[in-house]
Amino acid sequence: MEQEANLKAEALEQEAKLKAAALDWEAKIEAAALEWEAKIEAAKAVAMEQEAKFEAATLEWEAMLEAAKAAALEQEANLKAAALEVTALEQEAKLKAEEEEFDIQTALAAADTRLKVLHIHGESDTSQMDDQGFVSHERQTDVENEPNNPGGAGFAITEQPNRSVTHEAGNHGASVSLCTIVQPQNNNAELLSVLPPSSVPVFKGDPLDYRPFMMALEYGVERETESNKDRLYYMMQYTGGQPRELINSCLHMGPDRGYHEAKRLLKEHFGQAHTISAAYINKALNWSSIKEEDGEALFSLSLFLTTCLNEMAELDYMKELDFVTNIQTIIYKLPYKLREKWRTFAVDIERKRGRIAKFKDLVEFVHTQAKIMPDPEYGDLDFKGESKHHQIM
Repeated sequence: MEQEANLKAEALEQEAKLKAAALDWEAKIEAAALEWEAKIEAAKAVAMEQEAKFEAATLEWEAMLEAAKAAALEQEANLKAAALEVTALEQEAKLKAEEEEFDIQTALAAADTRLKVLHIHGESDTSQMDDQGFVSHERQTDVENEPNNPGGAGFAITEQPNRSVTHEAGNHGASVSLCTIVQPQNNNAELLSVLPPSSVPVFKGDPLDYRPFMMALEYGVERETESNKDRLYYMMQYTGGQPRELINSCLHMGPDRGYHEAKRLLKEHFGQAHTISAAYINKALNWSSIKEEDGEALFSLSLFLTTCLNEMAELDYMKELDFVTNIQTIIYKLPYKLREKWRTFAVDIERKRGRIAKFKDLVEFVHTQAKIMPDPEYGDLDFKGESKHHQIM
């Protein structure tokens, strides 16, 4: 009995311990759950904070983008306004030039009319002009009523034999012949009439031809017509390849806008300073090698290098030709004998002038050698020429 009581007591004790352990674990689990819930809430708070920051950054970037778009639109509006102002100034200058030309033509026509009126009354009819250039004499004839006076100048003519047509200049007593005044103007008109017609070359996209083409277009087309529709048509006729494609893209616009846009596109793609400079430099560096005693090829190279040197005064990018590596590349295009001469020439420059040889020195050297090579007496010193010389002797 006593042993059974002990077992029951131990069982109750173990049961109490198990219940206590269960309660302890339950409390720990609840605490852990509360801790995890707190962590989850904290993570949610952090996520919401990050989301709020992201939304704020997104709104800020959108605001900056809108500001950039507004600035771009403003710049575009400013450029358009500047373009319109330039166009207005061009139109004003053009109108002023036309008015001046009209005044000159009117003056010439008036002078020509006076000469015709005087010629109608015969070589013996002479007159004296008053201070305003009209004619008045003792026996006057009203020219306005005569059918041979097309303008009705409103001056009178009388006969005074053996006298010349003169203009009394105030109290100075000086007189000037009307024919002497009008003759230089007539001569200028005759000179203009005999000038040869200008021709416009076809432009196919070579940047080296851009400026000659635009100059020819100015003098051969723009000066001959004021219609931008006609100018755009002729521009398309005088282009090929990519330039013509660019101009075709402007045909759907109005004539004025289309013509100016076509010119802008041509300049943007083929007329930029760096584009033209790169074309000159690439052509010079890729020039074909010149054979011995080929004077014609050397002269062609000399002409092109001279053109490059002249362009260096206007295009800053062309100064890359002063680089030693570029000068060496061009030198390697020359025959071996000329390369040896250049070495001596370059060393002399460095020794006497205290600087390395530049592109202008190379142009001078090639130009001199191009003049020496075709010399009729000493340009060709090959063996055959020497034998022929001895035969002649």
